Amino acid sequence: MQKIFYQPAVEAKQRISVNSLLGETVNKTKTKIVCARTMSSYGPTEQNKKQFIYPYQLANGPNNELFVSDRENHQLIIFDDKLQYLRVFGSKGSGKVKKGTFYNPTGLAVDAAGGALYVADHNNIIQKFELNGDMSLDYVGYYGKKEREKGQLLYPCGLAFSSKGLFVCDYGNHRIQVFKGSEVDSFGHHGSNIGEFKEPHSIVINKDENKVFVTDHSNNRIQVFTTEGSFVAVIVDKTNAPSNPQVQYPRGIFYTSDGHLLVSCTYTHCIVEFTEDGSYVSTIEGIVQPGGIVLQHTGDIVVTSNVKQVLYVIASLDDSVCKVSDE
Repeated sequence: MQKIFYQPAVEAKQRISVNSLLGETVNKTKTKIVCARTMSSYGPTEQNKKQFIYPYQLANGPNNELFVSDRENHQLIIFDDKLQYLRVFGSKGSGKVKKGTFYNPTGLAVDAAGGALYVADHNNIIQKFELNGDMSLDYVGYYGKKEREKGQLLYPCGLAFSSKGLFVCDYGNHRIQVFKGSEVDSFGHHGSNIGEFKEPHSIVINKDENKVFVTDHSNNRIQVFTTEGSFVAVIVDKTNAPSNPQVQYPRGIFYTSDGHLLVSCTYTHCIVEFTEDGSYVSTIEGIVQPGGIVLQHTGDIVVTSNVKQVLYVIASLDDSVCKVSDE
């Protein structure tokens, strides 16, 4: 059993400041310069724009599309890789399951090989849709219902799909459930000890499909398990000091193609990057209460902020500081 507790010597160049968010000047000698812009609305025309109300989670889709769950608009918004609006999907529906309706949709997961999209929402189910070439979504079925037994859900949140099954952060039940066809496995329960959770929020699986990384939201840590549910490690941030960690209430997590983890931390308004073994890499500061996070194939980081009701788009620049613009 391995535990990861890291406390690296942090060099100035490792901290990435988005000071342009605050209208300040970035010291180029000590920081990597980034460009940040925001998206606050979407729609087919300027006359038919709709505002984000509670953008929550993100998922990269086929053809480099980006799926966004807007929890309070009870729908999904689909963009292309340049973040140009394509379409919306879904409408409000609560109680009895209705095909293609949502009540506070949260987690998203794409099975690119199988052509499927999974959506979690506060109807306490996970809906499955077939992804079609014309960007339409066809309802297939759903998992779960509200309760606490195995296979039942209470406010499901983050999702991750792999050949090992559909992994679900069962937020209200403080556990992870794995749906494998008609079979269901689960691990974890409420608590602060190793292998326990307080409101698990997001989950990712590494490229070898042998490790699962979970943002243990109210325990202020990332826990690592095998895909069979055995505890491997805990990543606890002590970059600054144990009394003032960067990782406070981690919400979103993304696994990059080079094996790094991007973690959004709501209370410290930053994105922290780790290697898969828990070593600290860098920090992006100044993102107001970041939530869901993805790294696009373009190299841009997209992150939600439900407080600001926007998507932040963060890209590296070599020679200038780009101020935030609202679209």
